[in-house]
Amino acid sequence: GGAGSPLPASPAAPRRPPDTSPFELEAGGGQAGPPRGAAFGAGDGEPAAHEAAPLLSHAAGPDGAGSSVLPAAPKRRGGHSVTFATAILLGVALCFHSVLEGAAMGAQATVSASMHIFIAVVSHKGLAAYALGSSVVDSDVSPARFWSVVGPFTLASPLGIFVGYVVSDLAAGTGAASISSMAAGTFLYVAFMEVIPKELDDKAHTLLKLAALATGYGLMSVLAIWA
Repeated sequence: GGAGSPLPASPAAPRRPPDTSPFELEAGGGQAGPPRGAAFGAGDGEPAAHEAAPLLSHAAGPDGAGSSVLPAAPKRRGGHSVTFATAILLGVALCFHSVLEGAAMGAQATVSASMHIFIAVVSHKGLAAYALGSSVVDSDVSPARFWSVVGPFTLASPLGIFVGYVVSDLAAGTGAASISSMAAGTFLYVAFMEVIPKELDDKAHTLLKLAALATGYGLMSVLAIWA
């Protein structure tokens, strides 16, 4: 009838950590942050008045280190209407044409004749630069590739003027006309086989695009007659 020895106390059940989500894990060590509903300034047992949404989310990696979870960048719809190869071909044609224009300008014997060619060149040089630049940008290339195409175009006309001034006898006559014809054929191929069909694939504003094409063709034709 002696008093029995007291039973050993059972170990306390481990406390279950508060529910956490990957959005509440800290970046270092994967330690759990404050539970849901907790906010700075809220007392014990008091609901938070405002719950701030996290700007950046973090999830713990396999080694415990936190890694940032960012939303994927939106993809561009429709792809690219102009390839980089087409942009290069257009750049070569424009450079070739610019050299010939500069050569014709530098080969003139009088200032008046040079001014006529200069006005004709300046009136469409901006449009040519825009066409080339927009084609390269639409092909979505790096800045280095962009300048590798646009840079030579900016130097083509001054180079042509220098060449025309030095070899003025070769800048006129049958040889220059033949080279100009080759450049014109290159422009026609690039425009009608590469640029225009791909631009018209997008059915939006088709009539407006055709009107712009006809207007540009008419203006350049009038300018060619005047020049």
